Amino acid sequence: MRPDRSASVASAVAIVLLVAGCGDRGKGAAPASESTSERSGGETTALSTGETGAGAQTTSGAPGVTGAQAASGSPGVTGAEEPAAKETVTLIAGGDVCLGRLLGQTILRDPGFNPFASSARILGTADIRFVNLESQLSDQKGETQSPTMKLKFTGPPGGGKALAAGRIDVVSAANNHMWDYGKDAFFQTLDNLEKAGVKYAGAGRTRDQAYGPVIVEAGGRKVAFLAFTGIWNQSELRFHEAKDHVAEAQRQSVVESVRAARAKEGVDFVVVSYHGGEEYVSVPLQLAVDLHRAAIDAGADAVIGHHPHVAQGIEVYKGKPIFYSLGNYLMRTHGEHTETGIGFLAKIGFSKAGAPSAWVCPFRISGFVASAIPLADDPQRKLYEAVYHQRIRVVQGSIASPAAIGPMNEDGCATVSERRR
Repeated sequence: MRPDRSASVASAVAIVLLVAGCGDRGKGAAPASESTSERSGGETTALSTGETGAGAQTTSGAPGVTGAQAASGSPGVTGAEEPAAKETVTLIAGGDVCLGRLLGQTILRDPGFNPFASSARILGTADIRFVNLESQLSDQKGETQSPTMKLKFTGPPGGGKALAAGRIDVVSAANNHMWDYGKDAFFQTLDNLEKAGVKYAGAGRTRDQAYGPVIVEAGGRKVAFLAFTGIWNQSELRFHEAKDHVAEAQRQSVVESVRAARAKEGVDFVVVSYHGGEEYVSVPLQLAVDLHRAAIDAGADAVIGHHPHVAQGIEVYKGKPIFYSLGNYLMRTHGEHTETGIGFLAKIGFSKAGAPSAWVCPFRISGFVASAIPLADDPQRKLYEAVYHQRIRVVQGSIASPAAIGPMNEDGCATVSERRR
């Protein structure tokens, strides 16, 4: 990866050229590759957990209140009267978050470190916050990346607290790195998330838990999250011992899980997370397009994609938003793929009164230990706003039915709506 180039106007211009397909690739890049799998996957509007462990879990989306606190009657949680449900519940979703490697070492040195601090303001505008957790959280005696295999890594046990410090409510644990250090490390990951009060979807101690919804309650509404992976580092998931612990992205299982979540009593909205596609490719595979749409057809209110490590197009399908890939969130940029330094946050407002409302909120990844700088907080906003508009034009031009993307608002986000024909 390269060191942070945000201070250089010339480097920003280079990013514009690259995302438009005209830039030089990898010149002067550090030798470390940021690919997160040894092989590529072969598979694959306007919008704003849980069953794990021994039974169903729910968590409040209220700031600073964990599910454990709500259950114990901690200060700030009252059980006398339930407030009226909010008309609109807002979700902010981010892409790949790797708490291994150097970020993991930072957490080991400083257990109070909040890797989400640079994007805290925009995260604070949401009722629910979601990311893809692209690493296990396990104790490997201080190791956060294999010395012999650079694509094998883990976050430390304190990664759960780091997610909680960033106010992340729920993560996808269905991805190709969820078995990097084996079965024991996988169960440590679940334990560490639970201890921190962070919910997880797409994984569990049983197959039913992995494929079942995790319910997050916020503003008097219940949002069901499902997560699936089409990529697995250890051969094929269906033939691996993890098949009963991590949800595989097969069309039938996705459709059945969405229908079951939709039918679950009290569920207001259903969100599907999909980990798959081709790394460093801005065009979603047709398999991914078909799977995302199938999830909407089955009853999902939004679908969120990740794994390619670059942002892909956004579609509004039957009034529901599909973000084919949000790209990296907290992950180092790849020296030969500068576009990995541009990510999207999806902001989705769910309402019982009608279709969801959606926004795309771009950011840049800065520093050797990755941090995300949203547009609204960027001291070089004017420069990078042009970069983001160019990137959005590129990715929207790569899909058959692109959503219409409006201008950037003061908050650094742009509206997503169905394109009029």
